Amino acid sequence: MAKIENPEIDYSSGDDEVDDDNFVRYSKRPDWTDVKPVAQNDGPHSVVVIRYNEVFEETFNYFRAILAANEISERALQLTSDCINLNASNYTLWHYRRVLLEKLNKCLLTELEYIENMISKNHKNYQVWEHYKFILNCLKKRIDANATTDISLEELTARVKRFIHSVLAEDSKNYHAWQHIQWLILDWAQWHGELTYIDKLIEEDIRNNSAWNHRYYVIQHTTGFTEQVIQLEVEKTIQSIIKAPNNESAWNYLLGIMRKSSKSLDSFNIVTETCENLSQNKETCSSHVLSFMVTYLTEQLPELQQTKPEQFKATFSKATELCEKLANEIDTSSPSPPAYLFGTIHVPYTKVWDSIPQIAKDAFNSSDRIIFELDMLNDLTHTRLSNCQLLPSGIKLADIVPKNLYIRLKHHLEYVRSKIPMWMSKHHKYSGLLADQLFKAKTENWERKRPIWVMMLLNSLTENDIKSQGIPVLDLYLAYEARHLNKEIGSVERAKDQCVPLNRLNFTQALFALNQTLLQHESIRRGTVQSGMTTDELIRHYNCGNLNEVIFNQDTAQLPFLKDQSYDISSDEFEISKQIDDYFRTQLIINRNKRMSKQIIQILDSSPRESLFFAFGAGHFIGKDSIVELLQEKGLEIVHINHIDRHHHPYPNTVKPANMRDSPSMGFPFPSVPYGQNPWPSSSSSSYAPRYLRLVANASRVTFNDLLVRAYITPANEEDNLVT
Repeated sequence: MAKIENPEIDYSSGDDEVDDDNFVRYSKRPDWTDVKPVAQNDGPHSVVVIRYNEVFEETFNYFRAILAANEISERALQLTSDCINLNASNYTLWHYRRVLLEKLNKCLLTELEYIENMISKNHKNYQVWEHYKFILNCLKKRIDANATTDISLEELTARVKRFIHSVLAEDSKNYHAWQHIQWLILDWAQWHGELTYIDKLIEEDIRNNSAWNHRYYVIQHTTGFTEQVIQLEVEKTIQSIIKAPNNESAWNYLLGIMRKSSKSLDSFNIVTETCENLSQNKETCSSHVLSFMVTYLTEQLPELQQTKPEQFKATFSKATELCEKLANEIDTSSPSPPAYLFGTIHVPYTKVWDSIPQIAKDAFNSSDRIIFELDMLNDLTHTRLSNCQLLPSGIKLADIVPKNLYIRLKHHLEYVRSKIPMWMSKHHKYSGLLADQLFKAKTENWERKRPIWVMMLLNSLTENDIKSQGIPVLDLYLAYEARHLNKEIGSVERAKDQCVPLNRLNFTQALFALNQTLLQHESIRRGTVQSGMTTDELIRHYNCGNLNEVIFNQDTAQLPFLKDQSYDISSDEFEISKQIDDYFRTQLIINRNKRMSKQIIQILDSSPRESLFFAFGAGHFIGKDSIVELLQEKGLEIVHINHIDRHHHPYPNTVKPANMRDSPSMGFPFPSVPYGQNPWPSSSSSSYAPRYLRLVANASRVTFNDLLVRAYITPANEEDNLVT
C-alpha cells in the first residue's frame, strides 16, 4: 500500500467528536482511494451484531486496512485521531498511534497537548491516561539524554502537576489522577511542594480522604515516620479532628501514623486529652472517637499481657467500658435507616394493590433506594432480554423443530388471533387498540425464538393475560412509582442471569417442554382438561395468605411445573418432566436466591446510611434455600413485623402522609401525586451503627404480599469478637 501524504488537504475532525454532518467520510476523500476498507469479522454465526453508525463503521474499516498493511504515514496518524474521537477506549488504536509517533518522529509536546485535551473529555478512561504516561516517559528520556531543548524536566513536571491538579479540582476522587501524580513524584523524584498542595486540599475539604491518603504516601517516601515527624503529624491531625470530630478520614490517618510509633497511647498526651474531652461531651462523642480509642487500646493488649499484667487489666477494662458505651449509648441513639424485602407477584398491580398493607406502602415511600431483580426501566435490559431469546442469526424455529410441532404451533397461534377480539377489555377498545396490533406485539419474532421462549410465549397468550395487557405487573408498577418519586433504582441481577439458565436447557428437553405445554393448551381448547393454577387463583392465594412454595415458585420462575400437568403422561414422560422441573427450580430459584442474597448483603454493607427497599418475586422468600433462610445463615436476624400490631414496627409513631396513594391509579402513565416527606429521620452517625432487616407479615396469617424484611446483622458468634 502506498504512503500518501498531502498536507494541503485537511479532513481533520479536530479535537471535537466526529460530526456526521461536517465530517468528510474516508470513502469520499481522493487521497484514500487506494485503500480497500476491511470490514469487521464477527464470524459466520454471530449471536448479536453491534449496530454501529455508518461513519463509525466506515472509519474503523479504513483503520483495519491501514493496520493490516502496517502503513506508517501522516494520514494514518490522522486516521487514529478520528477513530479515537469515535472510541477513545480502543487499546489497539492507542498502541498503533504510539508506533506512528515514534516512526514519524513527531513532536511530543504537540502530542502532550493532544492527550491532555483527550483526558479532559475522557478523564476516567484508562487508555488515555496510559498514553499520557507513555508520552511523559518519552519526553523525560529525551530530556535525560539532552535530545531536546524544548522543555526542561522542571518545566515538564510543573506542567504535569498543574494539569493533574486541574483534573482533581473537577473530581477530587479521580483514581487515575491520583495514581499518576504518585507515579510522577515517586519515579521522577519530584516531591517538592506536595505537602503544601495537600494542606491546600485538606483546608478546602477536611473530609477529602484521598488527600489524607496522599499525605501518608508522601511522608512515607520522603522523611519517613520518625518519632519527630509523627509528633508533628499527630498535632496537626488533632487540630483537624477538633474542627470536625465526625471526620472518619482524619481518625483513620491518626491511627495509621500512631501505629508507626513505638510509644504507647499515654505518651501522646494531646491524643489522650482530646479523646477524653470528645468522648465526655454529648455533642462531640461519636462512634469515631470511641472506635479509635477501642482499637488503639486493644492493639496494646497482647504486649501488656506479657510484660505488664496490671496495666493489661486496666487497659482491658477501659476498652470494655468503651465498647459498652459504643453499643448501648452511641449506636442505639441513632439507628441506621431500615432495609426491607417485599414479596411481589407477577400479575397486574390493580389486582392486589388494595390488599397490600399500609405498612408496606409506608416502607416503600420512606426508602431512599428501591432495588428490583432487574432494572426493567432500563432500555438496555429490555434489549438484552429480547436478544437472548433469539436463535443464532440465519436460523429459524421451523428449521429445528419437527414439522408437525411447528404446524401445531401455527394453528394454536391462529386460534389465539381469532380469540383476541373477544378477550380484549373495554379499556383496550376505547383506547383504539386493534386486536391484530395486540397479537403482533405479543408474538413478535416468535419464528426466530428458541423453543423454551416459545413455550413461555404460549403461557402468556391466555384470556387473562390479554385482558390485562397494558396494565403493569406489581413490580413494574413499583418501578414506575420509584422513578416518579425520583428515588434511586437498582437491581441485583443482569439480564443474562435470567436468560442463560433457560438457554442452557438441552435441545431435547426444550422441545419436550414446548410440546407438553402446547398439548396442555390444545387440551384446554378442546375442553378435555381444566387449566391449572389460573391467574385469579394465584391472586387469591397471594391476597389471602394461603402460601404454597410450589405455587409461588412457579410464578417467580414464570414457568409451569410440567409434572403437574392435568392430563395423563407416561412414566418416562413424568421422569423427563421431573428432571426439567428440578433443573428450573435449581437454576431459576435456588441459584438465583444465592446470588441475590450475596448482592443484598453487599448492598447493605456499602449503603449504611440509606434506607433500602428490595422488591423480588415472593417465591424467592418461601421454603428451603429461600433468600430469608440464606440471609439467616449469614448472621442476619429475621423478624416479622405485624402490620396490625404496631408495636413491632421499628418506628411505630410513623404517620402516613396525607397525600400518599392508598389505591392504584388506573391511568397510564401514572398521575404525578407525591408521597410526601420521608417520615423516618435520617441519621448522621457513622457506619458503625448496626444495620438490621425486619420481616413484616400479617398477624393472623403469613402473607408475602406484605413481606417486608428488616434484619439485624450480627456476627455468627458474638463471643468471637470479645477480647480474651
